Amino acid sequence: MNTMAANALSKFTLRRSSVALAVMALLMLFAAFMQLYLLNAYPPGLDPDAAAYGLNSLKPLRYGFLPFYDYNNGSAEPVFIYSASLSILVFGPTRFALKLLSAFFGITSLAMLYACLCELGRGEFKTETRRSIALLAAAALATSQVVAFLFRFGMRFSTSNVFQMAAVWALARAVRTGKRSAWVVAGCLAALTQYTYLSSRVLPLLLLLVLLLKLPARWWKNKLIVAGAAAFLLAVLAGLVPQIVWYARYPATFLSRTSQTGITQNPLYSELGLAGTLLDKLHKYWLALGWVWNGQYNQIKEPLLAPLFFYGFLAGLVVSLVYFRRRFPLILLCGIAVMILPDLLAGDRDWPHETRIIGVFPFVAALAGLGIGGVLDWLSPWRNLKLAAVVMLCAAIGFTMQAQVAEFFGAEKNLGRMHWGGNTQLRRVDSGVAELIVNGGQSYLLPLSNYADSVIKYLTSKRALQVRSAVDAQGGLLPVLRQGVVTLVLPLEDDEQPWRGNPLQWVLFEGGTAYILPPRMDLTDLFPGLDGSSLIFGKGIDDNVQLGHVGRVDPQQVLQRLAPAALLPQAACFSNGICLKAVSYHRPLLEPGAPFAVDLHWTVEHPLADDFIVFVHLLDRDGKAVAGVNAYPLEHAYRTYEWQPGETIISSTELDVPDSLGPGAYSFELGMYLPYDFERVPTVGVDNTVNGDRILFGPVKVPRPAVKLPADSVPVKIRLAGELELIGYRVDALPTASRPLQLTLWWRGVQPATEDWTAFFHLTPLGQDAELLGQMDQAITGHAYPPTVWSAGEVVVDSVQLSAANLQAGRYAVWMGLYSPLTQIRVAVEAGVGVVSEGRARLLEFQLGP
Repeated sequence: MNTMAANALSKFTLRRSSVALAVMALLMLFAAFMQLYLLNAYPPGLDPDAAAYGLNSLKPLRYGFLPFYDYNNGSAEPVFIYSASLSILVFGPTRFALKLLSAFFGITSLAMLYACLCELGRGEFKTETRRSIALLAAAALATSQVVAFLFRFGMRFSTSNVFQMAAVWALARAVRTGKRSAWVVAGCLAALTQYTYLSSRVLPLLLLLVLLLKLPARWWKNKLIVAGAAAFLLAVLAGLVPQIVWYARYPATFLSRTSQTGITQNPLYSELGLAGTLLDKLHKYWLALGWVWNGQYNQIKEPLLAPLFFYGFLAGLVVSLVYFRRRFPLILLCGIAVMILPDLLAGDRDWPHETRIIGVFPFVAALAGLGIGGVLDWLSPWRNLKLAAVVMLCAAIGFTMQAQVAEFFGAEKNLGRMHWGGNTQLRRVDSGVAELIVNGGQSYLLPLSNYADSVIKYLTSKRALQVRSAVDAQGGLLPVLRQGVVTLVLPLEDDEQPWRGNPLQWVLFEGGTAYILPPRMDLTDLFPGLDGSSLIFGKGIDDNVQLGHVGRVDPQQVLQRLAPAALLPQAACFSNGICLKAVSYHRPLLEPGAPFAVDLHWTVEHPLADDFIVFVHLLDRDGKAVAGVNAYPLEHAYRTYEWQPGETIISSTELDVPDSLGPGAYSFELGMYLPYDFERVPTVGVDNTVNGDRILFGPVKVPRPAVKLPADSVPVKIRLAGELELIGYRVDALPTASRPLQLTLWWRGVQPATEDWTAFFHLTPLGQDAELLGQMDQAITGHAYPPTVWSAGEVVVDSVQLSAANLQAGRYAVWMGLYSPLTQIRVAVEAGVGVVSEGRARLLEFQLGP
């Protein structure tokens, strides 16, 4: 009877490929359950990086251009972008579209892991053993709560493992078969990995190690292998041409991401030093495998491996020592050592960063499979013992599956072990607010600062099929507020703190369009009472989550808050087709230590295919920047590639004015550049010829303290150019052989001057007006406080020193006037009862000597 049972069971061994494939299919079904059940709700919310990639994926669908480089994350990762485009095309811009794609890559990576390990084990293990190792490795990942959790995020790192293992499989297969077509496929897959996730940059090192370990002895004498390796390299180079061209054109982008992190930024570095930090990191890798993992994204705090497979991993280390002459365990250990480098070398966090070490997961699981599978292989001489061990193992795996499911989805019912605010990056509140706007039929007003969040912008794009400015090309407000009531939404912060956004600019959702309203519409007094009566809650799994406050407002009340600003017309364009139409200021004067906002009125000549950063710098009189902002316009809520001809886009830039800013005139410079190319976009003239790389406008001023004409001054009234008056002077010192004539002058503004006039002073003998004994030409206040910024009635003090050598005793006269520094033409002078001659007025007379 026992023999009959054994014979029957022998038909179900892994020596049969159909049995192995059936078991693998069951594992993939279980992994699909772990990663797809309650996918849209668990975990709730959406990571802003995932939403940003969702917005990138909308570019080919809605804006007709093909993104290659993701400047927000500093990497070329088009595999996920275009895969997400297909998912969004089918399911729309939803959480589900991104999460389903991520889960799909996670599930298919198990199949690729199985194929890869079966290939790597050829020639080193018998068929049954290598299949058992591969199946156990797949089971280790299928039952991992961490894997199930992370691959529900909808993030780009999900593409890494499936292509990584495909590249290793293809390379091992090419070495074994020697077929040139297999080498070409391996090269294409190796190149493709460099378009997945940033951590794959270290994969070429692993592929080189796999190649060296798999090649036969004296391989260089085998022409077939040499030709195949050459085909592999050519395929890799051909596949990397777009990336090579990109990084050759924009070399700074290659290290843009890595420069943001480093092990010296580890919180423990200052305390432990380099060696201590590395040892601490290695210790935490160990804890993360089988004990606890306090990572940024791993909010469930579970270790990577379930207990059964953690013990299998320990056994795998022992088996690797026993089989140290075999190449299979060496490849697994090399895989762990290489794929851990992105996190180890760029470890700015004390715990392992889940996404940076995503490439380690398959090799850790493979080592666990090797440990359990190797032990089973050792039991082969004792058939019944091995059979009992297999039965116990299957029972243990079944128990592990049941326990992992119970714990993983039990947490879904009570999310107490997860924290959804702060650094979790899962914007649960933002997702709920976005879905409220999408599913509601009425008009909504949302602060621009909230709409700018990538989660809300991405999810609301399901309703808002287009984004437009609410201001037409002539600067008039479009008739967008048509409904009788508008719902004003104030989202809570993700840490459940009250709303604290910017109340001065808003987005209106009406119909299928999101309208960007002009800035400076302060709706503060229309806010609902921020108490329980105005609270709104999420739906479904989020029914106990407070999303924010809502209130009903009359559209006319909103329109009354529109604060028109005095526009300063501009007429300047950039070579990309963006033009500056006008500027306006939130207040007329600069105030040290207080923010100063500049509104920029833009138009575009044609649709754009790029997302530009705008810089606004406050310049002192020497052209040195004393304050500035480099940022996307409109907080990235209305991106330049969304701008359309026929509208006026008004963006507001707020500069932090230094406390130390002294009285004087200041100006602004404005320009733009691409986030992956820091070269400024040229400005062009009406004939489209390049005339610079910035637009200058202004001036604005920090006013001088108010002054009055002192009692010891001599009042006069000399009006110049109709724009300013000289109202008084004082002689501080008469000229001598070693000292110039020193005067203090008091000017008064009539109206802001059209130019920064140059004042001239002539010293002549009294009665001989044409004979110049001394002359001084200088800008009023030496450009420090030019008349172009004077207010009407403002009194400004200046000083003049007029040198004249070898003056004899006698009477002398001082004449003054103004001229344009551009044309050298003197301005009109009115001196009342004074003397005016040749565009100058006689200011004073004085006597030298007896």
